[in-house]
Amino acid sequence: MATHLILRSTLIHTAVRLCLLTSTAWFSIQSIGLAQEHQGCYMVSPSGEFRSLDDLCGHSTTQAREQQAQAFFDRGYELQQSEQYEEAIQAFDEAINLNPDYEEAYAERAIANAALGNFPATMEDYRRVVDFARNTLNTEHA
Repeated sequence: MATHLILRSTLIHTAVRLCLLTSTAWFSIQSIGLAQEHQGCYMVSPSGEFRSLDDLCGHSTTQAREQQAQAFFDRGYELQQSEQYEEAIQAFDEAINLNPDYEEAYAERAIANAALGNFPATMEDYRRVVDFARNTLNTEHA
């Protein structure tokens, strides 16, 4: 089974796929075209799932994390629009892991959970959205 690591060059704006085969020390580097508009390092499984490796790659700044959270959110929203709710939830989870204050990610994850009939998770996410709204109102009126 191969694991793919996506690296993005900020200078040449191309992505490179580094394929590491676990059974041998062999690896290959392949150009996969234009990179996403978000900087960062990602691990991509053979099934197409990707996870951020920014801490490993040294991209742990707040701005990089917010950009990656946005990328995961955008992916989750696209998946949700095509009714791929479980995959959308995974993408929203990644966005929230990168930015725990990402109100929109909680709201969209609630919608995806509701579509799957997972109402306890739906209610928990909506509770978080209400908490964010309450904190915003308290800050504005303080």
